[in-house]
Amino acid sequence: MLLAISSITLVVLLILLAAIRYIWATKNSRKLALKGIDGLKQLIELTKLTQQHRGMHAGFLNGRKEFSDKLLVLEANIQSRIDELVKFEALYSPSQSLGIKHIQTKWQRICDNKQQSSAESFQSHSGLIARMLDSLWDIADHFALTSSENQAVRRLATQFVKTIPELTESLGQIRALSVQVASQHQISADKKLQLLYTLSRIEERIVGLDDNFPDTSLTSLKAFLLTIKTGTENQGLSQQNPDHLFKDATLVIDELFTFINSGFTRIQDQLQGR
Repeated sequence: MLLAISSITLVVLLILLAAIRYIWATKNSRKLALKGIDGLKQLIELTKLTQQHRGMHAGFLNGRKEFSDKLLVLEANIQSRIDELVKFEALYSPSQSLGIKHIQTKWQRICDNKQQSSAESFQSHSGLIARMLDSLWDIADHFALTSSENQAVRRLATQFVKTIPELTESLGQIRALSVQVASQHQISADKKLQLLYTLSRIEERIVGLDDNFPDTSLTSLKAFLLTIKTGTENQGLSQQNPDHLFKDATLVIDELFTFINSGFTRIQDQLQGR
């Protein structure tokens, strides 16, 4: 009888211990995931600034010397963000690379290469941003956002860590290419091909946008794309003001980045059970 009671007591204790471990592990995992969101916010802002630098640098290399002071401010901001992310990786992922050192190296090469052409600048910036997009997913994966038990977290992570950032990058390429064309007052065959190909990719990605993306923002996005497409097809893009093109593109892209940050907040709310 006593043996049976002792066995039951032991089983109950083991169950309680397992439950306590599960609660502790879940709470710990949630805290870690929330730290991951902090890293994602830093990196998405860095991506945004680097895309702006690419577009402005394209104009500068094609004679828009008034961009010089703005580029210096952007470069200081970008370097500050990279420094913060290097600390973040060292603190939260010392044994597993999140790609931040690669980002740091690629950015330094861009800063050191003062004699590059606008085409070379576009390629080096795009390579850097591609690494940033990979690192977004690396962070989400490392902090278990992509493998969360919460299905909503996994779905939101795919949308706001991968799909929409890739859309902003395609739009960032359109911004840089259109500024190049307008600054040079001509549209070459290869630029036309690049623009039309990138526009077609954007049109495909728009279909998968989250339902919560504001209708007014979607209307602005489609209107901007139509302007670029029409200007590319009828050569009118080469006669547009590069400053206006840069600003119009930036307004559209910034709305997407605002939407991405709202998505990160939605992920946080899911993790905290709100």
